[in-house]
Amino acid sequence: MRFGVRLIRAAIGVLLVLLAVPLMLAGGGLWLVDQHKTADGTFAARLESVQAPGRAIVVTDVDALLRADAPFARGGRSTLSLSAHGPGGLLFLGLGPYDQIEQYLAGVAQTRIGGVRLARGPLPVERIDVVGELAPKESPYEAPFWRATSTGLIRDGRVEDALTWSPATMRGERLAVVIMNADGSPGVDVQILARLRATWVGSTTAGLLILGSALVLLAMLVLAWPQTPSRVLDEPVAPEPVLPPLPPVSLRLSWPPQQTASSTRASAVQQ
Repeated sequence: MRFGVRLIRAAIGVLLVLLAVPLMLAGGGLWLVDQHKTADGTFAARLESVQAPGRAIVVTDVDALLRADAPFARGGRSTLSLSAHGPGGLLFLGLGPYDQIEQYLAGVAQTRIGGVRLARGPLPVERIDVVGELAPKESPYEAPFWRATSTGLIRDGRVEDALTWSPATMRGERLAVVIMNADGSPGVDVQILARLRATWVGSTTAGLLILGSALVLLAMLVLAWPQTPSRVLDEPVAPEPVLPPLPPVSLRLSWPPQQTASSTRASAVQQ
């Protein structure tokens, strides 16, 4: 009986520890990530310089790229901003449906970005150059299908006009980002800066660490709680012996003491 109880308590304690360890590891990992925020509370990453001979740089599927290379950016309450600058002057940045962008840039020379690899320093990009001889039929500012637009202006190291959206609200949609010269001319030379504001990281980190610590303390309590001794029910208990009651005892005293028959005979012999 006692062995079975100990075995169950040990199993519960081990299960609690197994649940607590991944929670604490995840919380510790998020805490390390949280230490890399910039002074304004965002995570910043600079992509390697992209020099496109054509008229546009196109990120063909933003949601798929984030899902593959930066899934944490698709979490709730996250905001992603893109800004760019280059020697060619003012730029145009736009976010819109890929099928309409594909029609807008049909036959136009462009550079397509299909992925971004995480690395130290500027992040390398996977690019494909698509040849073309045509120019867009209209200025990018006149196209009606954009969800968001910006000049991506960076002046004196400060971002003044960034292309900003919430990836969580556009999950499952195939949206593309287009970077062009503001006048639509060929030869796009840019350096892209991405900034992510994830307000959920701090609260999630605290929640994981607190929950993991609570499970560890509960496991220690289950394993170390003293077991109260209990009487074994399987063995018969011998009854305690019961003694019969003693008869009542009474003492009678008389004075002067009366002579018994033996004392009378003894006195007659002496006479």
